[in-house]
Amino acid sequence: MKTKKIKKLKLKIILNTLTALRGIGAIFLIPIYLTYGAIVTSITMAGLALTDFIDGKMARGLHIETMLGSFLDVMADKLLGIVCLGILALANPIFIVPLLCETTIGLINVLHYKYNSVLKSRMTGKIKMWPLSIGVTLGMLSLDIPGLRDMLNAIGISVPRISFITDFINNNLLAKLVNVPIGEIANVLAVPIILCELIVIVDYGYRLINVKKDKVVFDEKKYDKKHLKEVLYDVLDTDYYYANKDKPLKLVLKKEKN
Repeated sequence: MKTKKIKKLKLKIILNTLTALRGIGAIFLIPIYLTYGAIVTSITMAGLALTDFIDGKMARGLHIETMLGSFLDVMADKLLGIVCLGILALANPIFIVPLLCETTIGLINVLHYKYNSVLKSRMTGKIKMWPLSIGVTLGMLSLDIPGLRDMLNAIGISVPRISFITDFINNNLLAKLVNVPIGEIANVLAVPIILCELIVIVDYGYRLINVKKDKVVFDEKKYDKKHLKEVLYDVLDTDYYYANKDKPLKLVLKKEKN
């Protein structure tokens, strides 16, 4: 039994480290883009996004979800989205809007943690990830169409003319309807991203207001501060996660007096 617990603890540490590296890697996307360009950045971004699928799937499948993992996952995902949109905003001003929206959602998440430790995934958030992922990926690739063509040709995929995509978009009816000077496919995809981001802001913001109304009130005099060892144990304990995931995050640092 003890060996099994040690094995699970090691897996938790590995998965949480993987999640943390996604957030750290997101920061490094900026120097990678400035040094190596959009194609290498796109590949790196895809690798970071893949870790999100791996750590979450394994944590749920192996029943090793933790408070630390939940917090790191939300923060890493948000940081990755903000950095990617920030890079795109440098080349495509229209992406400033979804960048501001994603930053706002991140701030709502932080405020939510003040009143309720885990912001449960909502359908609006899940739906938003599709246009966001597609828009960011195609947007990043569209920053270097010649480089993309050369890369595909180098691995044996003959693409004589990728630019026909952007040529089509330049004359697309959607571009005329939204009255945006669109020169790349990513700009067209920015429109549904913005709409979904705004829906998520309204949904999460409304939920935050309700959480604030129903926030858990506790008497500070009944609690003592936990030692660092106790905090580390609790944030990596699965049973503690399920028992306390709907309580204010600051309770992780406190314990009831004997």
